[in-house]
Amino acid sequence: MANEGALALLNDDEAIEQIAAGALSKQIAAKYGVTPYAVRKRLAKHPDYKQAILSQADSIVEDGMQLIAELDSASDSVAITRARTKAELGLKYAAAINPDKWGNRPNNSLVIDLGSVLQSISERMQGQSKPIDMVQDMGSDSKPE
Repeated sequence: MANEGALALLNDDEAIEQIAAGALSKQIAAKYGVTPYAVRKRLAKHPDYKQAILSQADSIVEDGMQLIAELDSASDSVAITRARTKAELGLKYAAAINPDKWGNRPNNSLVIDLGSVLQSISERMQGQSKPIDMVQDMGSDSKPE
């Protein structure tokens, strides 16, 4: 590939730092006239690449949240929509990259032994049916003939 010479100028450590700070491989690739795939393929060999991608997701979320924090009463609807969209998309991206940290988590699960619950309900129902039967029996006895 003709662009391999341009990629040779890429400082891997600096690129890893840029990615960790939120830069996209597309942005880095544009500086060197190469494809984002070429940048990712090269940096994937770096020992800090995986952690940089996780940090990138954090940085992208922080960027979106910063835009929201900077809104004030003078902010117009375009700025509000832009900030909200960037924050939402940042969270979605982060959830895809690092679902353990940013993904949807189920609420704390509640474990219930349904067998004992059903047995308890059944016992209560049986206990309640006797007084009702007695009331019905009493009602039949009290009818005038």
